[in-house]
This record gives sequence, C-alpha cells and structure tokens, in this order.
Amino acid sequence: MTTAENTQTDEDSKTVIFPFPKADNWKNIVHDLKLTTAQERELEITIRHVLADIESYQAAKSKRPPRPTLVAALKRLEKALGRVQYEMARSEHLMKHYLPSNTLEFIGKSFTFTAIQKAVTKGIFTISFDHEIRSTIERNSSVTMADLEEYYCNERVVLGYKHGGEILRYFIDVIYADLNSWVELDRLNKGGRPANIFRRYIIQRLAERAPLIIGKSATTTAKGKFLELCIVVLPACGFHSKGIEKAIEAALGKMSERKSESE
Repeated sequence: MTTAENTQTDEDSKTVIFPFPKADNWKNIVHDLKLTTAQERELEITIRHVLADIESYQAAKSKRPPRPTLVAALKRLEKALGRVQYEMARSEHLMKHYLPSNTLEFIGKSFTFTAIQKAVTKGIFTISFDHEIRSTIERNSSVTMADLEEYYCNERVVLGYKHGGEILRYFIDVIYADLNSWVELDRLNKGGRPANIFRRYIIQRLAERAPLIIGKSATTTAKGKFLELCIVVLPACGFHSKGIEKAIEAALGKMSERKSESE
C-alpha cells in the first residue's frame, strides 16, 4: 500500500493510508498555530480519532456484505440510538428513579472502575484500590482477573445503584458517536475520489472542535485561523492541499445546511 498522495484513485476498493504527523511536523504545527498545551492535546485527539474512523470505515468496506443492505441497517441503528441518546439526555435527572434495581445492579457489575470513573462527570467519588490489589497479589500470586472482579463486585454494584443512569448514558454516547462517524463518512461518499471524501471529513471534524483547538469557531475567512489550521494539518496527515480553500467552504456549507435542517 502506498501513501495518500499516491493513492488518489476513483477505484473505491483502494485503501488510502493517512498517517499522524511526524514528530518534526507536529512541533512545527504547534509552534506555527501557537497552541497551548490543552489546545495541542485537543488537536491530537481530534486527528487520531479522524484517522481511526477512516481506517475503520475502509476496513469495514473491504469485508462487508452488499453495501445497500449494510448501510440501511446501520442507519436504522444509528437513528434508533440517536433517539435513545436524546431521551436519556432529556430525562437524565429522572433515570435513577425509573431504572429498575436489577438494571442498575447489572450496569454496576458490567463496567470496570475505569469506565465508571469516565462516565461519572461530577467527580463526586474517588476509587483507589491499587494498594489492596497489590497486597492481594503479593499474598496469592495465582490470583486471576476474574478473582479481582468478583472481590470488588459489591463496590461496583453500589456505584451502579448511585450512578447507573450516567454510566448507561456514557455507554450509549460512545457507541452512537462511532456509528454517527461511520454514517457521516458514508453520507460524504456520493462518488468521487476516496481521498477527497476523507479530506472533507477531517475538515468537518476540525471545524466542530475548532473552538477548543484554536479558540474560535471555524470560518472561511481568507487568512483566518481555521484556514491556517487546515493548511498546516492536512498535508502533514497525507491529505492533498490543492483547492483547500474551496474544500473548506464546501465542508462548512454542508455543516450549516444540516444544522438548519435539524432546527
């Protein structure tokens, strides 16, 4: 397989490889854009997620059954999860009152402490069992992961009762975000070169995160901060820069159209 610049082809079956910027290029990007540590981290996360989405999308396409069948099924699931996500956000404060006790207990048992910590955003509890775990392993070197999970099962059940709604919503949000990324890539894939489709996708994702990356919303302003961001990031990831101004304008236009349709 070759690099992105050498694989711009109309053959949809070709795999296009996009790398994360090399170390020197990354330093230049951070320096040229004058990014803070937090902004640099946000840009890195955004780029890595985009590249992972593209890789996953291409891998799925290469092995999948007939496209119409898959697309229809995935879009139905994405739409259904979207409704679930909306309802959970709408009634988040009520979930701990109407979710059955068995459900809350199952949620607690099914998630690791790390996942629960990520799900509960209010920071109202702290879990630190590292010392106990190390002591247990020192006393019994044959202890298994299943033993540890069983040993701390009650603690996780308690967290399920207290934060089951938040944990469940986090789980749905993560899955929905991945499905939504796939649907968005497929929406862009209306023909044309895969490299151009994927370039449009990364522009849209950078635009969504622009306030956190460059401190302001994405615009098509000549010599604007968002244009500068795209000009330095896209080529470093293997996307071609020819006609980038028009590509940004088209991508932001599509985002505005979809926003208007949803209002």
